[in-house]
Amino acid sequence: MTDAARNPDDYCYRHPDRPSFVLCEKCGRTICLECQHHQNGHVYCPDDAVARVSQMSVARKSRARRIRQRPAFLDRLPENAPLVTYGILGFLVILFIVDTILRYALAPYLIVQGTSALRQPWTLLTAMFYPGSILTLLLSGVNLFFIGRILEPHYGRSRYFLLYVVSGFSAAVFAFLLDGTSASAYGAIVGLIAALVIVARRLGANPLYLYITCAISAVLAIVFGSWQSFLGGFLAGAAVAAIYLIEDDTRRVGRARLLLVVLGIVLVAAAFARALFFMGS
Repeated sequence: MTDAARNPDDYCYRHPDRPSFVLCEKCGRTICLECQHHQNGHVYCPDDAVARVSQMSVARKSRARRIRQRPAFLDRLPENAPLVTYGILGFLVILFIVDTILRYALAPYLIVQGTSALRQPWTLLTAMFYPGSILTLLLSGVNLFFIGRILEPHYGRSRYFLLYVVSGFSAAVFAFLLDGTSASAYGAIVGLIAALVIVARRLGANPLYLYITCAISAVLAIVFGSWQSFLGGFLAGAAVAAIYLIEDDTRRVGRARLLLVVLGIVLVAAAFARALFFMGS
């Protein structure tokens, strides 16, 4: 692509060589990952973030508040460091090495293969943390690294981890319901892709390349994995991201949390009903 064909709106206003689709929610300028400042679930450019902090300081006059001390090692890390993303990545790599040494002896006890969840119900939770083959690990790791560095600072660590867990659990449940397999973290990462599409649209970006990524992920899931797992992860990721949009409105926080609980109950109930059907047949 030539410089003449580049759209300057798709590049950071402070770093013109860095493409980005994230916009400041106050001024609408494009900002790259380094320039993003996340405050209460909203993203601002450095200029508006400073102005917002100054306004808050003036509005809330000095009142002694107890400040919780952070662990010393966290002070050495950037404020928006995606620790959950790096933690999941590290765990996947370590588990892959261990499982390879053991000649894949762990896989039967950690993944969902059709009705295997009847005998090993814990696999509905452990499948999302299994690395799979080297190809699956590479594919999952690359997607997790790039998407997690965007979504984790945006949502916050706890909400981001909940998004990952619900997406992975849904991927495993759908594999169980539809007699498929959930044999890697890829189902959970598909949920992150779905959430990123919703975030991009909310921020006014054109997520065309994300749609292309979803299409490629679907093809890879069908060819190398399980379309059932892909479907479950994608639907759950989109649902949780939509609920988070409701939660951003302080007047509807309670409703959003109730919807999250209902989503979890529906998934558990569906798996339980399927188990009863298998045992009765």
